[in-house]
Amino acid sequence: MNVELQHPLHVFFCYAREDKKLRDDLDRHLSSLKRQKVIETWHEYEIVAGVNRQHAIDTYFRKADVVLLLISSDFISSDYCYSHEMQQAMHRHEADSATVLPILLRPVDITGAPFSHLQMLPRDNTPVTLWKNQDEAFFYITQDIRQAIDTRASKLIQSQPIITNKKVGSSSTANDLKQFSDPQTQEKGYVVDGIEDFAAAIDTVPAVTRDLFVYICDWARNLEKVAPVKLQTYHGKSHRLTLLPRLRDDMAGLISIYNVNGTLSLQFWRSVFVHRAPLHLRLIEQHYGEVGQGNYLHKIDQNLFDILTNAYLEAANLPVITPSEQLTEEYKQPLPQKNSDRNMIDLIVEAAFKISADKQSVSLANLYDEYMNSNPGISKGSTHASFDATVNYHCINMRSRFSDVRKRYQKNAYWITKPLFKRVSRGRYMLLSQEEVTAFQKCVQNNVPLIYEDEYDVSLMLKENHAQ
Repeated sequence: MNVELQHPLHVFFCYAREDKKLRDDLDRHLSSLKRQKVIETWHEYEIVAGVNRQHAIDTYFRKADVVLLLISSDFISSDYCYSHEMQQAMHRHEADSATVLPILLRPVDITGAPFSHLQMLPRDNTPVTLWKNQDEAFFYITQDIRQAIDTRASKLIQSQPIITNKKVGSSSTANDLKQFSDPQTQEKGYVVDGIEDFAAAIDTVPAVTRDLFVYICDWARNLEKVAPVKLQTYHGKSHRLTLLPRLRDDMAGLISIYNVNGTLSLQFWRSVFVHRAPLHLRLIEQHYGEVGQGNYLHKIDQNLFDILTNAYLEAANLPVITPSEQLTEEYKQPLPQKNSDRNMIDLIVEAAFKISADKQSVSLANLYDEYMNSNPGISKGSTHASFDATVNYHCINMRSRFSDVRKRYQKNAYWITKPLFKRVSRGRYMLLSQEEVTAFQKCVQNNVPLIYEDEYDVSLMLKENHAQ
């Protein structure tokens, strides 16, 4: 958990009593988050004797930041769970006053359910009770809950409340209301919609950075046109203005842009990047260094904002825009070899991004060797498990020009050389062009011998075989 809050977030269990044992198992898996004071969990069995049960449930439900829907046939059949608690939870989710996470405990048909459009956990939609190792299922569920909580916490931190030096009652006069809206009378500041207040402060910016300031404002206005983004300006103390480009669906922001007495800086919200735009987070870190939660960047240039535009598009599940000419050339550079600080999943993610950026195929022939060379301490027997855990842990959303692959979740990613390319041909890892996939399928059908373990360019090899 990278985001720090003054108080733990409240997590509310919504479940059928028949699933009490599974709820207890999940609660135990959340123990690390509870010990770190990141969350507090609550369920109805914590109600003490003599307390009005329904009042207690309603009280804790209204306090909840995250609601876990534990889905089973008993949950669906329960009028109270389905028609009361779940419906209220969905209303809060739509109002963005809480995050709702449905968790599939036992097999049940959920077609048409109000929560069916939300990402189900576990992400492969396999009910927990059907996992050979239920602890493994709860482990992956816990990782996604941690991500959701991190995102929720970031949004709470960015949503600054209005705090004034005086109360404003129903008898306030026009002068009182004017004073209420005056930044100088605010202790913590206030938020207004739009970029106008931020852009109007151009006179405070030194001449040497004024062109950059104008560019940033133009970039933000254009971003609002190409992506589902809402611009807001935060008025802080000491004439500090902050531009907040936020995604309209949940008002989460990837960045905040500050103007403090004419000095411009940019702040990253890593947790939102990890959850919504992981491919562009990697690209930013390649060019500008590691991005930590709340890190400030004073080196601001046009290439960075090209990447940020695509990052917001990725976060909104929209196709990326062709980057600037300079960056496009950099994308086309070959993957670095034997770099100790990279692992296999990083390479595959970058390869997926390259395809979306320049519509070219990417050779994956040497990924296995590079992965082994970059991790000399790992044994071949444990490579599959390591790779599988990494995919599950980060839930990579492999972006390509094949729209039906964008949300495909890969659970058993233990094929790496020839089996990897077989999966590619079946559409599981769509990192080759359709022409190359067709060529590969033809080679397999005709028993054409193919070599995968060396550094030979597989893309070229497939095309040569296809030509024959």
